Amino acid sequence: MSSQPSTIIIEQQGASAFAITGLLFSILGWFTCGLLCIPGAFFCLLALFFKGPKSVPIAGLIIGFPGTIFFGLVGFGMIAAFLGIGAVATTTGASVAASGPIVIPESTVNTEIGIEPGVAPARKIAIDQLLDERTALFEVALAKWQEIHDQKSSLESRLAETQSKLSDFQNSEPAQPVFESREWRAQEGFKTTGTLVTTDDVTVSIKKADGNIADGVRKEILIADDRIYIADAFRKLEAYKTEIAAWGIMRAEIQSEIAELKEQLESANMPQPVPPSREDIKKEVETESPDPLETVADSSSAIPADVTYTVIGETRLPGIKRSVDIRLNKHVSEDTLAAIAKAVRASDGGRYDRTFIGYYLPDMQVDAGYWATTHYNPDLDVRILGFTADAAASLSAKPDATDRDEIGRWLDESPLTGSRIVIVRNDGKLFMELTYQDGSSGSNEIIESQTTLGRRFSKPGGSTTGDHWILDSNGDLQLRDDEGLISTAKKLQ
Repeated sequence: MSSQPSTIIIEQQGASAFAITGLLFSILGWFTCGLLCIPGAFFCLLALFFKGPKSVPIAGLIIGFPGTIFFGLVGFGMIAAFLGIGAVATTTGASVAASGPIVIPESTVNTEIGIEPGVAPARKIAIDQLLDERTALFEVALAKWQEIHDQKSSLESRLAETQSKLSDFQNSEPAQPVFESREWRAQEGFKTTGTLVTTDDVTVSIKKADGNIADGVRKEILIADDRIYIADAFRKLEAYKTEIAAWGIMRAEIQSEIAELKEQLESANMPQPVPPSREDIKKEVETESPDPLETVADSSSAIPADVTYTVIGETRLPGIKRSVDIRLNKHVSEDTLAAIAKAVRASDGGRYDRTFIGYYLPDMQVDAGYWATTHYNPDLDVRILGFTADAAASLSAKPDATDRDEIGRWLDESPLTGSRIVIVRNDGKLFMELTYQDGSSGSNEIIESQTTLGRRFSKPGGSTTGDHWILDSNGDLQLRDDEGLISTAKKLQ
């Protein structure tokens, strides 16, 4: 019987000890920021060189080697920081106990965390809020300005074209019918020579050779040829009124387009909006100036108690221009206008470079011209365009006793052209006397006729635009043209 060789495996205990020790250190190393992973990985690496199972040292390396890298990158700093803070805390505690509280200079405060040196937190909040608000307004204003600025060349071209169109259109004004002097005969034999002034196809006004006007001559008392002539003249006058009215409407539309283009160009020519400055806002907040609401109260206190005003219209170009229309209850002084202007401007925080304010008196028609203006451009400029309170009182005063045959007296408050109007009868003729604020005056002959609106007064030769005056049921004198009411002169007692 033959014998077979036997294989004897001898396990080296050193390899197993190194592997287990290394694995334990690698695991514990993660609880020490990777510090113990260093010897753990080292022991596992040595165990690989001994004979025996390799699973334990490989597991130890898998755990310990990343821990070693972690210690080198992060763990060392964490341990150092922990040990350093402890040392500083110990030293600082002893120092504070010995020398009292620590004072940190204001200049060393970090502004990056939202604290500005020398600025109280409440003021900083106010500065931030105001800066955000003005920045938002600036962005809107800049976009608006850029949009209209880009159209500047186009606006200039359109304005030039429209102005040229208006110039050409003015030359196309319909011609008023012209009537020649002729002999007029009544059926009863009366006759006269004169020129037809106007007719409603029922009566006729005739200007005689001596310049006198024969008003209200009834058509039915004239001979047939005259009645035919009057009917033909009436048709021509009515056709002219229709043509001139249509022409006037078209002219007004062109003029309105020109005014709109000019306003847009004015906005386009304004300087580019400037972004708000934090330093400027900081100075503004820190300046001990009154609060806007207090400013309104101070301004309002300068307005007499019997003066009231109402905002009847407003437009805004954010951050650039604000336009306000105001209705007053009476004439006021320039000082009162300035006080109202300050109150209106302060009511919106004064956030506009320019604030334009126009004022109407109680019976003034909107868009027919302001009685006064107070414009911040950017400084305040106060102007009274109509009658001052003193001038209105002087022109409204009752006249001395007179034997003149006056039809009535009225005060026309139209801006720049306002006057006291007196209609008087003299030697069978009517005259309109105008007296202006500067003391100058003038007188013109007028003729009278009846209409459904009331007594009508007009110039003997008429007007190309149909200007005339109507004495209405209230006793006021209305200035009208073919397009309608222009202004109303109030009756003086």
